[in-house]
Amino acid sequence: MPGTACNDGNANTGNDTWNANCTCLGQPLDCVGVPNGQTLPGIACNDGDPNTVGDVLSANCVCAGQLLDCVGIAGGTDLPGAACDDNNANTGNDLWNANCTCTGLLIDCLGVIGGTTTVGTPCDDGNPLSGGDGYNINCQCVGAFATDCAGMPGGTAQPGTPCDDGDATTGNDVYGLNCACAGLPFDCAGTPGGNQLPGTPCDDGNPNSTNDTFTANCGCIGVLPNDCAGVPGGTAQAGTACDDGDANTGNDVYNAFCTCAGQLIDCDGVVGGFALPGFPCDDANTNTGNDVIDANCQCAGLLIDCEGVPGGTSTIGTACDDGDNDTSNDMFNANCICAGTLVSDCEGTVGGPAQPGTACDDGIAGTGNDVYTANCTCTGQVIDCEGTIGGSVLPGTTCDDGIACTVNDVRDANCSCSGTTLTIGNVSGASVVIGNSTNAYVVTPVPNATSYTWTLPNGWSTADNSAFVLVADANNVAGPVDLCVTAMVGSCELTSCITVTVDISTGIATTDGSATWYSVQPNPNNGVFQLMPSGDDKSPIRVTVNDGLGRQVIAPFTIAGQRSITMDLASVAPGAYYLIATRNGEQQAIKVMVQR
Repeated sequence: MPGTACNDGNANTGNDTWNANCTCLGQPLDCVGVPNGQTLPGIACNDGDPNTVGDVLSANCVCAGQLLDCVGIAGGTDLPGAACDDNNANTGNDLWNANCTCTGLLIDCLGVIGGTTTVGTPCDDGNPLSGGDGYNINCQCVGAFATDCAGMPGGTAQPGTPCDDGDATTGNDVYGLNCACAGLPFDCAGTPGGNQLPGTPCDDGNPNSTNDTFTANCGCIGVLPNDCAGVPGGTAQAGTACDDGDANTGNDVYNAFCTCAGQLIDCDGVVGGFALPGFPCDDANTNTGNDVIDANCQCAGLLIDCEGVPGGTSTIGTACDDGDNDTSNDMFNANCICAGTLVSDCEGTVGGPAQPGTACDDGIAGTGNDVYTANCTCTGQVIDCEGTIGGSVLPGTTCDDGIACTVNDVRDANCSCSGTTLTIGNVSGASVVIGNSTNAYVVTPVPNATSYTWTLPNGWSTADNSAFVLVADANNVAGPVDLCVTAMVGSCELTSCITVTVDISTGIATTDGSATWYSVQPNPNNGVFQLMPSGDDKSPIRVTVNDGLGRQVIAPFTIAGQRSITMDLASVAPGAYYLIATRNGEQQAIKVMVQR
């Protein structure tokens, strides 16, 4: 009958019944199987995935949401494998990984992203006198010297290591390849070698200003539409001079918010100086301590009492204890000696005047101010080398002998002031060279040297004559010449020379092939050939190519390891050429014949 249950044969319906027309019909099932239910496509749901949002039922009743990307944006593009920025200037090709961490590949010392030339990788610093060349933590190619930059054999003051260039405006000071100590200038943020320099953009904190930049004094200043005097486009801008009306300040300027303020003038009249009330000073009085500048700009200290305490209460005439039970009325006397009165004085006289603290004579010509001590011993203070009783200028103390070329000046037992004479070592290097060749010379670094200057023979040249190492190109004039270096230590001038003989009598002497560091194949050739290293020594070899007159035809280069190098002299004229190799201070040469 109509209204009774039936089966319409449709799996997507339920509650099937006969209708008035005797048709078997059911109600549609929703996404959870409820006939005529409300859990339909488009209804919110929860797909159980914490990495999605906006979950809804699809047309197929699948609950799904939009994926959150690595920065939390639904449907965003910052997905694993996408580009990002890890904010590390030392990496490149930054990508989001599977854990949504932004990471990049390390940029090596040659600037290659993910490259292999990393810290510690062998290299060639171009200095034939150094060994073990490698990239340091600052990606500088440096080697080690047998005598370090401070002149110490086997020392640690090597190129690339920290030092102090004595310049307060630089940081990260290190020794350079030629042992010159230099640092990077501080930028306006105090970062050595930083990029926040005068003229670069900054933020002065004032939203009304534009074009904020660092000034020459590293003040961050912008341009205001109405200047500090209220004039549109006026010149009374932040950073310009003004008058704060305070006679105690100077260098008055408007700040970023148009407040006119200056720097305090200190007690020495220096604008912005540090000689201010309350700051330490020296009143030049040895009897006072804890000297400070007072409100009237006077430098004054507290009296040092008999126990050495500035401002202490143990002053002359105050009670003390001399440790002697036979004395009474113990007090500090005029010499700050704690002494009492003996019934029998130090000479055995009852009630006598030779009491502790009174004058006596210890019989020693080298002392003065002799007095009896609390136990009646007559002692005096040593007279120093300047004749001052109790003075500090004693044998063994430092002094200045007035001679520029001595150091560690001290007074000897006879009070004479003398020091250790500074010396400079011999110049090391080849004493016989080939004309137009490049040669290295070195002098052992002089401790505390402030500069080195090489005096080259006429016609010689170098790219740098200001270090204890010199790499110079000789001229092509035969005969002996003097090569000298002068080291300055303060005002002391120390000079050392070497006599070098330039030899071009037979061009360039060749070396027996069995002893060479490398061979040339083929030879003769048409200008194209290979350099083939030989032997077990893998030390770098510096090579120059010269013609028969000793003139250089290509730029010098370095061979490292055992790899072969192809040379191309196709542009030179046919004839004889000489390959000059330098290794560890020695030279070899091979004759190459170019034929066409």
